Amino acid sequence: MNAMRSKAGIKRIRVFFINCPTLDTDAAAYLILAQNKEQQIFQFEIHHFWIYSHSRGYFWVDDLAWLYDLLDGCFGWFTPRFKLSERARLDRWAAQGFSAPLSIEDWYSKTQAAIAKYDEWVDNRPANNLDSKHDPSIVITETPLDQHFISFAREKLGIISAGEWKVFFKPASALEYILTSVQRMALRLSFDPMINSHFPTRACIFDYSQNQPDFRHTIFLGFLCETCRSTLRNSVTPEELVQIDSLLENRWIGQSASPASVAFYLSKIYRYEVSRATGLNPGIFGYLRQQFQTGFGQALTYIGKWTIIIVLSALAVTLFPNVVSWIHAHVR
Repeated sequence: MNAMRSKAGIKRIRVFFINCPTLDTDAAAYLILAQNKEQQIFQFEIHHFWIYSHSRGYFWVDDLAWLYDLLDGCFGWFTPRFKLSERARLDRWAAQGFSAPLSIEDWYSKTQAAIAKYDEWVDNRPANNLDSKHDPSIVITETPLDQHFISFAREKLGIISAGEWKVFFKPASALEYILTSVQRMALRLSFDPMINSHFPTRACIFDYSQNQPDFRHTIFLGFLCETCRSTLRNSVTPEELVQIDSLLENRWIGQSASPASVAFYLSKIYRYEVSRATGLNPGIFGYLRQQFQTGFGQALTYIGKWTIIIVLSALAVTLFPNVVSWIHAHVR
């Protein structure tokens, strides 16, 4: 009976990325979607707002495919950032409300307007909407929220800003911050008004976090306080509550050294080390680190090391002959 209830009551949660010029949205999407294998309460879905933005007729980097191929061949670390920047530019044209910080008063109307335009476009696609429903939605953005808020929620819509992630939440990684925020918002949208934020800081996922850096405690610990747990017991089965606990602990991410784990693929495919204080995008240093972890990269490192030793030795012989003669004399 409990299993049937869980299956019948699954909550579909849509996740949008709007105006994310530096966030590695591919890595973030993978981490968010990986939750679908770990529990049967939520079904997370990624909706690509930039595809709608491009459909409005604005210029896009794919219109210059030859240039993209050239950049991809010469500067593999650069092109993903270039694509993200272009997608964000398209988003700001199609959802102009995201061009400036969003306030408590206007975030809902501007975000709802953007999602409504997207839904209208999907609903009127010639090939039909292919099981796309107007489910509760979470928007992830780099557009700042006024007064340093990190998220807002109302009715079936929530927004999470990564605009000030680095200011408040290091050494937690950006993806850990986004994942915890999505989990928090999914619970809020699915069980509100039964569950809500509380002012005292308990490292609970529903801490209000008046002092924004306190949210780091939630990211690292990932749990429900007894008050929130008691409230949720009225809405979910004991088995579902166990699934929620397991999801929030984030142990299912695993370690990058463990093959087939979520962390392993984040590191191998997306060059993103969740366990480190990684930013919104690994960038050139993450790219270089990944390249030098390969066998070819290690060979280059070995050759480079001995090249430096040989060059320094040659310079020593050339510039300091007396020193070399002194060394030879004393060695003998």
